[in-house]
Amino acid sequence: MCIVVSVGAAYYFAGYFNADRYYEPSDRAFFIIGKPAVTDTDKKQYTSADRINVVYDGTPGWGNENIIVYSAGKIYSEHPAGQTGGSIVLQPLPVGDYEICLVAYDGTEISERTKISVSAVSSVDGIVVDECSVYVNNSTIVISSAKDVNNVEVFSVDGSLLHRSSHNNSRQVSIHLGGFHGVCFISVNNEKAKKIVVS
Repeated sequence: MCIVVSVGAAYYFAGYFNADRYYEPSDRAFFIIGKPAVTDTDKKQYTSADRINVVYDGTPGWGNENIIVYSAGKIYSEHPAGQTGGSIVLQPLPVGDYEICLVAYDGTEISERTKISVSAVSSVDGIVVDECSVYVNNSTIVISSAKDVNNVEVFSVDGSLLHRSSHNNSRQVSIHLGGFHGVCFISVNNEKAKKIVVS
């Protein structure tokens, strides 16, 4: 006989059982009705230097669920979801429009898509600019700070990560980008610092 059993809100399996309703001579077929899971982000508009916090809840917890980031209708990246709920942090994305959703093990979308947009970094965070000096010396970026520098990230105009490094409470950091020339944005201690031209 065939029996359909609910294993959670909108999550089911169909199984073929012998007359004793115990022994299963074949594998169970799992399926989902509707989109019972939820995804959301901490905001809807980001810059190409921002990390993106994605929260999710209501996954079946079967172990193969993923957070999918779509760009222009195609998969841009995949990230394991794990457990039945939680959060992940995405690294900064290039400029553009994106959709984020939860996908089950078989590729079924189990949440509505969350839409976000990413724009170019166009402003300077005054807090960091006041605390540190950023300049170029012979194609090397030099960061001098009155406060400790623990990490530095460098992004191109389109949001691509050019450099990331950790430092142990340094007051001066030198970064060579290996032949890069053009406009880039410096992030110091996870804060936007300033736009600079490397020539």
